[in-house]
Amino acid sequence: MAVPEKIPIITSLSPTIARRGKDGADIGKEYQRVCIESWIAEGFSPVSVNSEREMERSHMLHPGVTALVVKNDAQSLAGRPLVFFDDMLAAAAKSGAPHIAITNADVILKPGFDLYGLISALPPGKAVVAHRTDIARPDEREGKTYQCGFDFFALHRDDLARVPDLGLVFGLPWWDHFLPTMLSLRGVQLIDFGDRFVFHLLHDERWRPEVWRRVGMRYVKRLAKFVKHERSLGSARAATFEHLLRSALADSEPRWSMRRMIAKRLPWRHDREADAVLLRVSDMTVRFVDERREIRGVSSGEGQEGARDEMSTAG
Repeated sequence: MAVPEKIPIITSLSPTIARRGKDGADIGKEYQRVCIESWIAEGFSPVSVNSEREMERSHMLHPGVTALVVKNDAQSLAGRPLVFFDDMLAAAAKSGAPHIAITNADVILKPGFDLYGLISALPPGKAVVAHRTDIARPDEREGKTYQCGFDFFALHRDDLARVPDLGLVFGLPWWDHFLPTMLSLRGVQLIDFGDRFVFHLLHDERWRPEVWRRVGMRYVKRLAKFVKHERSLGSARAATFEHLLRSALADSEPRWSMRRMIAKRLPWRHDREADAVLLRVSDMTVRFVDERREIRGVSSGEGQEGARDEMSTAG
């Protein structure tokens, strides 16, 4: 009898998660437990990648979680010892598993969806990219889809090498735009399932606007360089994306140039203009990814079986 594949679900658990219940009481630790147990219940093996300084603040993880500690952290960029996304990918590669899931740490997976079975059928060259559904209570399964980014990914181990290191940070904005964009530009077919299976308890944003802006500038500069290189190699998709990026970066005022600021590393003197440009880049990136995601309905058991068969067929 074949031993079921262990699919690691890679994340970075916060030692100080805080969430509020309807009565205002802190339910952070309980909510984190609910999230982790939803992953385990669906057959995944949770792996938390944390920096040494972050782990110094907490000696307790859920007993079902494997902890991986890395030396590098983004304290100087984020103001907190968060881990770089490239270290997350390195942990995924070292796991040796044929398939990898990557998720934000504060999401609940839908029970009984057979997400494990669907992901275990992914061949190289296909990856799952999913929006989350925001909910007001941990037990809710109806809510509003978050359209400004992505919270859950799954891919074949062979495709990890397609993702370059652009110096982004897990737990800060932009990494969730970066991953599916890079996969698509490198020829990976993005897919999603015609059902909501990722849920997220609403909370106040934890990152500051200046951090969003600083990391966004870092992302755009390195993304533009990467896309230019890919286009020079003859990538039609990179050429399309470069055109969209140039349009998003179009100067709103003759006196001010986002592209000049990026090239010359000038200080942010026009925050409102910079934010408007970065928002355009963000919106463009999400649209680019969404337009290239193939939606596959799996609302029934028969549909799930068909989706597994279809995904296991390369091409």
